[in-house]
Amino acid sequence: MFKSLYNKCLDLAAHKSSKYYLAIVSFVESSFFPIPPDVMVVPMVISKKNDFIKIFLITTIFSVLGGMLGYLIGAFFFEFGAHIMSFYGYEDKLSKIKENLVNSDGFYAWLGVLFFSWFYSSSI
Repeated sequence: MFKSLYNKCLDLAAHKSSKYYLAIVSFVESSFFPIPPDVMVVPMVISKKNDFIKIFLITTIFSVLGGMLGYLIGAFFFEFGAHIMSFYGYEDKLSKIKENLVNSDGFYAWLGVLFFSWFYSSSI
């Protein structure tokens, strides 16, 4: 599945409207799409050397806007998840999780998860 998405992004990079597609891919990648816009950026910069600043600006601006949408999605689903936790009576377990993340051991666990997720996403 990811290989076909990857190939589709490469095809979009060669399209005459590739900058619009780059904006869309950059936006949705910041929220939920698994393929980074770098798949499109590299071929576009190689083929359109004079437009590299415009390509990077499009990628950056729409990536930030997509990140803002991702934040809103996370904020909405956090409240939704909190309602589900209270429905099933797991408020005490949620408070224990919050408490463990605040102390030093939880912080190091969080830092380890963050590191490994970065490592995994950069190896794809």
